[in-house]
Amino acid sequence: MDVFSDPTKEKHFWSMIDSESPAAKETFTKLWKKIETTTLEKDDACACLDALFIDSHARILQALGKSAKSLYPTTKRSLNRLQEVEHMWWVDHFTAGISHTSTLNWFGATSEGRASTHFIIGYHTDPFYIIPLRHKAWHTPRRNADSWSVEMVNAGPVQSTGSRQSDWAMWNDRILPIKLVKELPPQPVSPPYKGAHYFQPFTADQVIANMKLKRLIRWATEDKLLSEARMSQHSQWQEGKFDMGPLWPFDEINTAVFENYPLEELASYQQAIEAVYLPSNDNVCDAIFDDSDTCPNNPEYGVDANPDKESDPKTVISTKDIQLLLSNRGHIIQIDGIYGPETKKAVKNFQRRFNNTNPSELLIVDGIAGPRTLEKLTR
Repeated sequence: MDVFSDPTKEKHFWSMIDSESPAAKETFTKLWKKIETTTLEKDDACACLDALFIDSHARILQALGKSAKSLYPTTKRSLNRLQEVEHMWWVDHFTAGISHTSTLNWFGATSEGRASTHFIIGYHTDPFYIIPLRHKAWHTPRRNADSWSVEMVNAGPVQSTGSRQSDWAMWNDRILPIKLVKELPPQPVSPPYKGAHYFQPFTADQVIANMKLKRLIRWATEDKLLSEARMSQHSQWQEGKFDMGPLWPFDEINTAVFENYPLEELASYQQAIEAVYLPSNDNVCDAIFDDSDTCPNNPEYGVDANPDKESDPKTVISTKDIQLLLSNRGHIIQIDGIYGPETKKAVKNFQRRFNNTNPSELLIVDGIAGPRTLEKLTR
């Protein structure tokens, strides 16, 4: 089976969804559960992805009603741009919104926002798989050409708007539903993150779903396309972005993804996460879709006039070029064009050395050659 299969080529797409969704639901449910206790063979991993795509669109039809058939399968993609890429990146995003339904609407074919993603994960939903992995999604211009992405439903930075504990607002001044505030209370971060003092936490279900999805794609590609060193988040490629924010256990998740112990052994880890900033893992509301959550000024989605082109070529640099720059600065590294553990380690070493001599221009020591690190590395 092929990880790059494309069910959207089916001539009678929605008839296919209708006829195949019961079997797809059964296949996906069985294999998705299996991920928690064992490693899937490639054929099973690909079968799980194919079933997820069909099941996702059945759930999209349920969520959006008749309008789903004009929105999906989405055409917000660049066809067949990723199937020949040798080394993929992964980019985590949050939606800066509180509804998977509105996110699905925004990424649909006829909505005005020119943005998209491969996967969406709600507070308590199975992943929605909306763009086949062979196609390029439009999620961050500096990485569109060689990455897969997921959008995690999360309000991101929030601010108090009154004296009551329940009065919290999002980036667009929309008041968070009281039920959502009660079950996912905004958490303080210290020091403030990019000027924001409070963030909405993620659910433990989202953490586990993110891990399982990444593992699934690892196994479907037989570890040839993804590595831990190329797991990243939006803020590493676009400095003005917040996602995934300080409450997302980025390193812990991606380490777990590339270790094949059963996820049932993560029970204590999940409990530890909840004890710190996930007050509830049950009955979190998914806000009903309305127009206020699809504002074109959403800081996460934005509007890209030409998403098929990299918007800033100066920030797109090959792994070999990064390795050469590191080597020229005295870092011992193999020039092989693979952004693996040794390259990530060398980038971290550069970031630490830079910080030691430039305390007023501190870099985040994350091993990712993002725009700020590249600027310092090339000057």
